[in-house]
Amino acid sequence: MEKLNGREETVLLEVVRISAETHRPVGSQTLAGAYGERVSSATVRSILKTLEDKGFLLKTHVSSGRIPSDKAYRYCVKNILERLDTLEMEEGEAALADFTSARSMEEIVKDASRRMASSMHWLGFATTPIRRETRLKACELIRITEEKLLIVLVSLTGQVHQQWFASPGQYSEEQLKWFSNYLSDVYEGWCFRDIRAHLQLQLRQEQTLADKRLGEILGLIAPAFSESASKDVFWEGVGWLLESPELQGDLVSVRKLFEALEKKDRLLRLLDQIWDQVLETGVVMGDEWPEPGVRSLALIAAPYGVPGMGRGLVGIIGPKCMRFDRTIPGVSRTARLLTEAAKSF
Repeated sequence: MEKLNGREETVLLEVVRISAETHRPVGSQTLAGAYGERVSSATVRSILKTLEDKGFLLKTHVSSGRIPSDKAYRYCVKNILERLDTLEMEEGEAALADFTSARSMEEIVKDASRRMASSMHWLGFATTPIRRETRLKACELIRITEEKLLIVLVSLTGQVHQQWFASPGQYSEEQLKWFSNYLSDVYEGWCFRDIRAHLQLQLRQEQTLADKRLGEILGLIAPAFSESASKDVFWEGVGWLLESPELQGDLVSVRKLFEALEKKDRLLRLLDQIWDQVLETGVVMGDEWPEPGVRSLALIAAPYGVPGMGRGLVGIIGPKCMRFDRTIPGVSRTARLLTEAAKSF
């Protein structure tokens, strides 16, 4: 992206900040007032004209002030990400530290989404860690009814995952115990991704299995190790989006987002599409969205997690004119707090 000189950058970042706070075009007099007597209105007008010519600012009417373009927002985001480690965290976001008192990782993740929304006044979301990197400690198959089995998976980090299955055959308690011991002995210490791959290989070579029932049970429990079975997503703060003046004029973006929120699987697929882009704190906005028609929204996300548990995402969704200087550090801080919380499991 084109590099601005110091004064141009200062004015641009100030326009982005004032626009996010006032929801109105920013004029030269407003900017000159912010600088006191250090900068004249004429100098500010000249800088604004230069920024407009370079595509960073837009003028809606001849006599109106300027509004930031997508190029301006991306420049602002890039500037903040480059300084992220040195930015001071907002006092309100420091209160997020006490969410680690929750009883389970799922509760912590859900609480994080709620606190993000409350602290930043946009839609906060968080996904549970993706199970592909989780390593198995023990497995137990439990008969619940004649038609249903429950599989309980315990990870090396102490997480407990449960999933129901329709049982196609009748297995005795002794057989279920043998199956449980077999799975625990064979796959202890394996990550779920490798377990899934090995189960699929065994099922393709089913004729090599000495016990037909073992083949049946391997096929039955294989879905429990899939990524789709292990992920969940929580969100809070829809009301903040509905009250946003910027989004009230773009019902298409709001409708597209709500359609994704209505079905968890759709939202997870949307997040999966941007997963590779979010190796660290990152921002998706405008035409960077994989979902067409969501051009007025910005998504800030950061990964969290520890080896052996897997990674999750935590972030904020709001209008692209939000205060990135507050939300980006807040998302980054929350991801670090979730990582620290994960270490205790």
